[in-house]
Amino acid sequence: TLQDGSIVELNTDSSIAVSMGESSRDIELLKGEAFFTVASDKSKPFVVSVGEARVQALGTAFNIYRQSEQQAMVSVVEGVVRVSEVSGSATAAPESKMLLANDVVLVDESSGLSELQASNIERATAWRSGQILFDKASVHEAIVILNRYLEHKIVVASNTSSEHRVSGIFSIREQHETLNAVAQAFDLALTPAGDSWLLSQSNP
Repeated sequence: TLQDGSIVELNTDSSIAVSMGESSRDIELLKGEAFFTVASDKSKPFVVSVGEARVQALGTAFNIYRQSEQQAMVSVVEGVVRVSEVSGSATAAPESKMLLANDVVLVDESSGLSELQASNIERATAWRSGQILFDKASVHEAIVILNRYLEHKIVVASNTSSEHRVSGIFSIREQHETLNAVAQAFDLALTPAGDSWLLSQSNP
């Protein structure tokens, strides 16, 4: 909880820097993912910096997932958010977009702001209740997401593939059960391998 009453929820492996001034409320999402519930104060703009973009809340709740140094996804749960590229960014002309509830935009340092899309808010914010929501995820998409929450990461063996796609709700907290369930859904074998898990083709 910030001193103005705003609430920031941090996902795994995430960090922010906070600067609460007399005329502004400035947050920088250094890495990872955060959900912001912003206290209304028209005299002090609430601005989140993420890479080459600025996300200004206009009395709202929204989620930002910084997927890499170059990319971030902004999803709005309620209210209005303005996403703007900073002057001098890699794109020819900095853009600005207004997002309403259920809107999502991808911020990319090289290609700028994507077109507005409808967001699956439940999937984007499932982590807040200790869940992962997969929607027809491929094996590689699922592993990238799972590894965010694991101390011992999953390593995919060479030549490992699966034509299956996984949909469903899985627990972040019950990691062992989730790993086994996902491996079974892909018809793959999951075995301990030193400080990691090895995902490979099941024996015939």
